[in-house]
Amino acid sequence: MSEVDGLTPSGDERITYRGPIKRLLVSPEIGALIGAVVVWAFFWGNGDKFGTAGSTANFLDVAAPLGIMAVTVALLMIGGEFDLSAGVMTGASGVTIALMAKYFTDGGISLWVCIPAAFLLAGCVGWWNGFLVNRTGLPSFIVTLGSFFVIKGANLVFSKRINSLVNVADVDKAHGYPFFKALLGGENSFGDMKYRDVTFIVGGLLFGVLMMLGFMEQALVRRMKRSNGDLAVAL
Repeated sequence: MSEVDGLTPSGDERITYRGPIKRLLVSPEIGALIGAVVVWAFFWGNGDKFGTAGSTANFLDVAAPLGIMAVTVALLMIGGEFDLSAGVMTGASGVTIALMAKYFTDGGISLWVCIPAAFLLAGCVGWWNGFLVNRTGLPSFIVTLGSFFVIKGANLVFSKRINSLVNVADVDKAHGYPFFKALLGGENSFGDMKYRDVTFIVGGLLFGVLMMLGFMEQALVRRMKRSNGDLAVAL
């Protein structure tokens, strides 16, 4: 019998079980997490007010518009896709609401109609991007980059044509403004801490729930694969 015949086959190292600590250390997001913790700890240790409830509320207030958009974009990137038109679509939604509230019909349209219309427009743009990616096979990076330039140009054209300026004034006089200001920009209190980022907080919580469900699903799939592998070896 040759030497080769006497060798014992070893398992495939690609399907070797890795513990939770090892999986955490090789995960791509651990670097960003460590960086965020280091930056937070540095400023917290060198500043008197950084990390307090008041300062945290201040930068969350500024970060809320970006955070709301980042939640959905992060979910898309986790799925392996890009949407470069998300940022300019945020501006286009605001332009749509402002122009409809001031110039459509006599005296403008109520915000109760303008805001759902802006959501509908954003949904249609997202559907169109997905349709083009699926039908043409082009990368989402290229498709959404084209949408970015189209929407950016449309923002400028409609703003200048209808309003003669790129900014629309007196939106606060539209019907329904007090309600939406209190809902989206009103100040709330939780004990001694005041905040007004309700949408950001709710979106972040939903994002966290989705992430936890995703991790649980991955853990279940890995466990089933290991069980099937053990069964195959036993047979």
